[in-house]
Amino acid sequence: MTGFLDWLTAPLDFLGDLLLMPFRGLLWLCRSKEKRRREKRLNGGWDSAAGGLGIAVHIWGDRVLAVGERRVSLLYVGEHEAESAWSVPCEQVAGVELAVWDTHSDQHATLRWHFRDGSWCDVKAQGAGWKSLVDALPVR
Repeated sequence: MTGFLDWLTAPLDFLGDLLLMPFRGLLWLCRSKEKRRREKRLNGGWDSAAGGLGIAVHIWGDRVLAVGERRVSLLYVGEHEAESAWSVPCEQVAGVELAVWDTHSDQHATLRWHFRDGSWCDVKAQGAGWKSLVDALPVR
């Protein structure tokens, strides 16, 4: 019976979203520039350095961010092997800032990665090591 009701109410749900769309757009325009910037999680497009990081972060699995002397890499870690998912030279990282507008604690935080090409991406960092990660990279 539930499937039938979902089928019956789906067109009404679509019409409701269609009618509310202009009002949501107006609300978005009325927000301050800073609030719009906070809600945006990626800038620079998928072909930028930030876009590559954004794609690599959202793949399911165990991930480790490695910061070396020359490169910053995101690694997928399996039971017996590891694979590089994303990597850039350290010179391309312009800085990392703690997203003070998002909640953070000792175990998790949102970090905004800025790159020299002008792009940036928000990444959720988990585990106690996120503070040492911020210390190892330039702060914006």
